[in-house]
Amino acid sequence: MDSLKEMIVSVCTLSLVIGIVHAIKPGEKFEKQIRLFTACLFLMAVLSPVLDISKNSEPDWSYEAAENTEELY
Repeated sequence: MDSLKEMIVSVCTLSLVIGIVHAIKPGEKFEKQIRLFTACLFLMAVLSPVLDISKNSEPDWSYEAAENTEELY
């Protein structure tokens, strides 16, 4: 649950920073580059916690785990 909260806080904070960057951009000259850069930052902020969760969790392939799932059906 803490990782979800951390992800939400980082996405909200980054959204505010991206909004400020778009508000103070020097003009239309760098519009595409700024949008590309901020989109990549936003994507990394969203995917980093998800990838950390999947990296730290290992499936239980043991025979006992398989027997326990059969009881659920």
